[in-house]
Amino acid sequence: MVLSLTPPDPQDADTGALMAVLPRPFAAPLRWKWTAGAVLIVAGVCLAPAGTASAKTTPPVAESFTITTPMTVVGFDARTAVAHGFAATPQATVGGDCGTSFVTVSRPGSHEYQVRTGFTVDLPAISYSWAVDTYGNTPRRDTWGGGLFFKRSWSAQGKLQTSARNGNYTSIVTSPDYALLANGDICSSGHPAQNFSVN
Repeated sequence: MVLSLTPPDPQDADTGALMAVLPRPFAAPLRWKWTAGAVLIVAGVCLAPAGTASAKTTPPVAESFTITTPMTVVGFDARTAVAHGFAATPQATVGGDCGTSFVTVSRPGSHEYQVRTGFTVDLPAISYSWAVDTYGNTPRRDTWGGGLFFKRSWSAQGKLQTSARNGNYTSIVTSPDYALLANGDICSSGHPAQNFSVN
Protein backbone atom coordinates (compact mmCIF):
# COMPACT_ATOMS: atom_id res chain seq x y z
CA MET A 1 0.00 0.00 0.00
CA VAL A 2 1.08 3.67 -0.49
CA LEU A 3 0.18 6.29 2.05
CA SER A 4 0.21 9.56 0.13
CA LEU A 5 -0.62 13.14 0.96
CA THR A 6 -3.83 14.04 -0.96
CA PRO A 7 -6.52 16.61 -0.33
CA PRO A 8 -9.33 15.06 1.71
CA ASP A 9 -12.42 14.05 -0.15
CA PRO A 10 -15.53 15.13 1.75
CA GLN A 11 -17.42 12.27 0.15
CA ASP A 12 -14.82 9.70 1.08
CA ALA A 13 -15.84 7.83 4.21
CA ASP A 14 -12.43 6.09 4.35
CA THR A 15 -10.78 9.42 5.13
CA GLY A 16 -12.67 9.82 8.35
CA ALA A 17 -12.04 6.20 9.28
CA LEU A 18 -8.30 6.62 8.78
CA MET A 19 -8.26 9.83 10.83
CA ALA A 20 -9.77 7.91 13.72
CA VAL A 21 -6.88 5.41 13.95
CA LEU A 22 -3.89 7.65 13.15
CA PRO A 23 -2.05 8.83 16.31
CA ARG A 24 -1.14 12.44 16.78
CA PRO A 25 0.73 14.33 15.36
CA PHE A 26 -0.31 12.49 12.19
CA ALA A 27 -4.05 13.01 12.76
CA ALA A 28 -3.91 16.77 12.26
CA PRO A 29 -3.59 19.05 10.42
CA LEU A 30 -2.85 16.67 7.52
CA ARG A 31 -5.36 14.18 6.21
CA TRP A 32 -4.31 10.93 4.60
CA LYS A 33 -5.78 8.68 1.98
CA TRP A 34 -4.92 5.08 1.13
CA THR A 35 -4.03 4.34 -2.51
CA ALA A 36 -2.78 1.15 -4.13
CA GLY A 37 0.94 0.45 -4.08
CA ALA A 38 3.66 -1.67 -2.57
CA VAL A 39 5.63 0.70 -0.31
CA LEU A 40 4.55 2.84 2.66
CA ILE A 41 6.05 6.35 2.57
CA VAL A 42 5.71 8.46 5.72
CA ALA A 43 7.31 11.91 6.00
CA GLY A 44 10.00 11.01 3.47
CA VAL A 45 10.95 7.72 5.19
CA CYS A 46 10.62 4.63 3.04
CA LEU A 47 9.57 1.48 4.86
CA ALA A 48 9.91 -1.85 3.08
CA PRO A 49 6.81 -4.02 3.02
CA ALA A 50 6.47 -6.68 5.69
CA GLY A 51 8.33 -9.84 4.82
CA THR A 52 11.27 -8.05 3.18
CA ALA A 53 14.28 -8.85 5.37
CA SER A 54 17.53 -6.89 5.27
CA ALA A 55 20.61 -8.86 4.26
CA LYS A 56 22.60 -10.24 7.19
CA THR A 57 26.11 -8.85 7.47
CA THR A 58 29.08 -10.42 9.20
CA PRO A 59 30.87 -8.01 11.54
CA PRO A 60 34.48 -7.33 10.50
CA VAL A 61 37.21 -9.05 12.45
CA ALA A 62 38.86 -6.57 14.80
CA GLU A 63 42.59 -6.13 14.44
CA SER A 64 44.71 -6.55 17.55
CA PHE A 65 47.20 -4.12 19.01
CA THR A 66 50.81 -4.98 19.80
CA ILE A 67 51.70 -5.03 23.49
CA THR A 68 55.32 -4.09 24.29
CA THR A 69 57.07 -4.28 27.69
CA PRO A 70 60.65 -3.69 28.89
CA MET A 71 63.01 -6.62 29.29
CA THR A 72 65.09 -6.83 32.45
CA VAL A 73 68.30 -8.52 33.56
CA VAL A 74 67.40 -11.47 35.79
CA GLY A 75 70.73 -13.29 35.99
CA PHE A 76 74.32 -13.60 34.81
CA ASP A 77 76.32 -16.31 33.03
CA ALA A 78 80.04 -15.76 33.72
CA ARG A 79 81.23 -18.41 31.27
CA THR A 80 79.43 -16.72 28.38
CA ALA A 81 80.83 -13.33 29.40
CA VAL A 82 84.45 -14.54 29.51
CA ALA A 83 84.09 -16.43 26.23
CA HIS A 84 83.16 -13.18 24.49
CA GLY A 85 85.75 -10.92 26.08
CA PHE A 86 83.71 -9.53 28.95
CA ALA A 87 84.52 -9.52 32.66
CA ALA A 88 83.48 -12.49 34.76
CA THR A 89 81.33 -10.21 36.93
CA PRO A 90 77.94 -8.74 36.01
CA GLN A 91 78.11 -5.51 34.03
CA ALA A 92 74.47 -4.58 34.66
CA THR A 93 72.25 -4.46 37.68
CA VAL A 94 69.78 -7.31 37.98
CA GLY A 95 66.39 -5.81 37.25
CA GLY A 96 67.78 -3.14 34.93
CA ASP A 97 66.40 -2.60 31.46
CA CYS A 98 68.14 -4.54 28.70
CA GLY A 99 65.63 -4.38 25.84
CA THR A 100 61.96 -4.67 24.94
CA SER A 101 59.68 -7.60 24.15
CA PHE A 102 56.26 -7.78 22.50
CA VAL A 103 53.32 -10.00 21.68
CA THR A 104 50.49 -9.45 19.23
CA VAL A 105 47.57 -11.58 18.06
CA SER A 106 46.04 -11.44 14.59
CA ARG A 107 42.61 -12.69 13.55
CA PRO A 108 42.95 -13.92 9.94
CA GLY A 109 39.40 -15.24 9.82
CA SER A 110 36.42 -16.44 11.79
CA HIS A 111 37.37 -18.86 14.59
CA GLU A 112 41.08 -18.31 13.90
CA TYR A 113 43.94 -16.61 15.70
CA GLN A 114 47.72 -16.43 15.36
CA VAL A 115 50.39 -15.19 17.76
CA ARG A 116 53.44 -13.16 16.85
CA THR A 117 56.17 -12.30 19.36
CA GLY A 118 59.76 -11.15 19.62
CA PHE A 119 62.29 -8.90 21.31
CA THR A 120 65.03 -6.33 20.78
CA VAL A 121 68.00 -6.27 23.18
CA ASP A 122 70.65 -3.66 23.89
CA LEU A 123 73.64 -5.95 23.27
CA PRO A 124 74.32 -8.76 20.80
CA ALA A 125 72.60 -11.99 21.85
CA ILE A 126 74.16 -15.46 21.80
CA SER A 127 71.05 -17.61 22.26
CA TYR A 128 67.46 -17.46 23.43
CA SER A 129 64.50 -19.48 24.66
CA TRP A 130 60.95 -18.17 24.27
CA ALA A 131 57.34 -19.23 24.77
CA VAL A 132 53.82 -17.82 24.46
CA ASP A 133 50.86 -19.43 26.21
CA THR A 134 47.34 -18.67 25.00
CA TYR A 135 44.53 -19.24 27.48
CA GLY A 136 40.88 -19.61 26.51
CA ASN A 137 38.37 -22.12 25.20
CA THR A 138 40.91 -23.38 22.63
CA PRO A 139 44.32 -22.90 24.33
CA ARG A 140 47.73 -23.47 22.79
CA ARG A 141 51.44 -23.05 23.51
CA ASP A 142 54.05 -21.81 21.01
CA THR A 143 57.77 -22.22 21.76
CA TRP A 144 61.04 -21.20 20.09
CA GLY A 145 64.74 -21.32 20.91
CA GLY A 146 68.27 -21.63 19.55
CA GLY A 147 71.29 -19.55 18.61
CA LEU A 148 71.08 -15.87 17.67
CA PHE A 149 74.65 -15.35 16.39
CA PHE A 150 75.06 -11.86 17.87
CA LYS A 151 71.75 -10.55 16.60
CA ARG A 152 70.04 -7.83 18.60
CA SER A 153 66.49 -8.61 17.59
CA TRP A 154 64.33 -11.64 16.91
CA SER A 155 60.66 -12.28 16.08
CA ALA A 156 58.56 -15.21 14.98
CA GLN A 157 54.98 -16.21 14.30
CA GLY A 158 53.20 -19.11 15.92
CA LYS A 159 51.12 -21.71 14.16
CA LEU A 160 47.70 -20.59 12.91
CA GLN A 161 45.02 -21.84 15.30
CA THR A 162 41.87 -22.84 13.42
CA SER A 163 38.45 -23.98 14.67
CA ALA A 164 38.88 -21.97 17.86
CA ARG A 165 35.78 -21.88 20.01
CA ASN A 166 34.03 -18.60 20.82
CA GLY A 167 35.15 -16.73 23.90
CA ASN A 168 37.72 -14.43 25.47
CA TYR A 169 41.41 -15.28 25.23
CA THR A 170 44.77 -14.06 26.57
CA SER A 171 48.18 -14.63 24.96
CA ILE A 172 51.16 -14.00 27.26
CA VAL A 173 54.93 -14.39 26.92
CA THR A 174 55.88 -16.87 29.62
CA SER A 175 58.83 -18.93 30.87
CA PRO A 176 61.21 -19.72 29.29
CA ASP A 177 61.42 -16.15 28.01
CA TYR A 178 65.00 -14.92 27.92
CA ALA A 179 67.91 -13.97 25.68
CA LEU A 180 71.50 -14.66 26.73
CA LEU A 181 73.59 -11.60 25.86
CA ALA A 182 77.25 -11.59 24.88
CA ASN A 183 78.26 -9.95 28.19
CA GLY A 184 76.67 -12.78 30.16
CA ASP A 185 73.46 -11.00 31.13
CA ILE A 186 70.31 -13.07 31.05
CA CYS A 187 67.68 -10.70 29.68
CA SER A 188 64.08 -11.69 30.41
CA SER A 189 60.81 -10.46 28.96
CA GLY A 190 58.38 -8.30 30.89
CA HIS A 191 55.66 -10.89 30.15
CA PRO A 192 53.64 -8.82 27.67
CA ALA A 193 50.07 -10.06 27.35
CA GLN A 194 47.36 -9.52 24.74
CA ASN A 195 43.62 -9.96 25.34
CA PHE A 196 41.31 -10.76 22.43
CA SER A 197 38.07 -12.51 21.57
CA VAL A 198 37.16 -15.23 19.10
CA ASN A 199 33.82 -15.43 17.33
